[in-house]
Amino acid sequence: MARRRTRALLAVLVVLGSLIVLGGRDIPPAAAACTPRNLSASRLNAIFARPGVGRTATARGFGGGDYQRVYALPGGRMLWLFQDMFFSNDDDLRDSLEDAAHNAGLVQTGTCWSLVGGPRMRNFIGSSRTTPLRRWFWPMDGEMGADGALWIFVAEMRNPDGTGATWGARPVATWVARVQPSTLRVLSFEPARNAGTRLYGWSVVSDANYSYLYGHCYRQFVNRVDGVGQFDAGCMPSSYLARVPKGRFGVAPTYWNGTRWTTNRHAAAPVMTRGHANPMDVQRFGGVYVNVTKIDDWWGWVIYVDRASRPQGPWTPVQEIDALGMRRCAGECGNYHAQLLPYRSGNGKMVVSISNGGRFDLWQRNAYLYRPGFLAVPVPD
Repeated sequence: MARRRTRALLAVLVVLGSLIVLGGRDIPPAAAACTPRNLSASRLNAIFARPGVGRTATARGFGGGDYQRVYALPGGRMLWLFQDMFFSNDDDLRDSLEDAAHNAGLVQTGTCWSLVGGPRMRNFIGSSRTTPLRRWFWPMDGEMGADGALWIFVAEMRNPDGTGATWGARPVATWVARVQPSTLRVLSFEPARNAGTRLYGWSVVSDANYSYLYGHCYRQFVNRVDGVGQFDAGCMPSSYLARVPKGRFGVAPTYWNGTRWTTNRHAAAPVMTRGHANPMDVQRFGGVYVNVTKIDDWWGWVIYVDRASRPQGPWTPVQEIDALGMRRCAGECGNYHAQLLPYRSGNGKMVVSISNGGRFDLWQRNAYLYRPGFLAVPVPD
């Protein structure tokens, strides 16, 4: 079976550009429609069921994408970035395969959406440093910093074979972008204070005193095996934890070594090890830290929900969600990358997003197979 990695390989074949596109809507919506609010899972499913979210009279909107990341902005807006995104106003991507970018996405204000990034590799972050098929940048998590900027952690990906996101591709460093929240202008883009391949910043969450950076190595394409054996078994099952003073993402972090915090990054101990790939995604709701994991990426059958009273755990599983039954077609489709959106919806529940994919020719013909889905999950006690 052709896996979702084939979609990313095509996405990096398009021409490199550098322009950032900020779009609006074809018809100005009523002011009430743009009032910032936390949309429910059902409302988001209805919005992303249709192509062209964020479209304008002159720009195609969101057609499909995966590995969505959602960042809370001041005033109730949300920035959505995708590892790879296609721009299309219909469900047939075969006529728009060059209209793609890395870390492009959408700005949400209630039910109003606008575009960031653009087709033909006009990436939101790192376009000038991108070399198609050899070097590109995929967004991870982020939060507002103490300096008033949005800090977004980014994985630098390289493939010396020049074949893009397939065998041979590796994350080689962690970078961080500072974004002006009102204009969404990228103020700076440079290696993170810990620029290593453990990718601290895969998930980010804060309490009153500290911001916590979860690390996950994300080494998917190590072994030429059609299954979980393709992952790097030495690191993919584990997640690690670092912290900085709240919002001060430019200072040197300390690391959880299993019993205490230390400045020695080599002493970091896993806060959770599970399955073949366990990419944690953590949010804090009140005094409870909540994690969701789509275990084992494409090949896992379960989304785990875990809770803890401290960011380092211990973590207790509280719910298992059937991910197999959420596939959008039988046999040839899969899902991966669960993320907790940074809010509770109006009914008090968490919103979990999940990436979808399928055999390459299937989602090429039907982009709905390559758009995120959402589910409402109660906050653990």
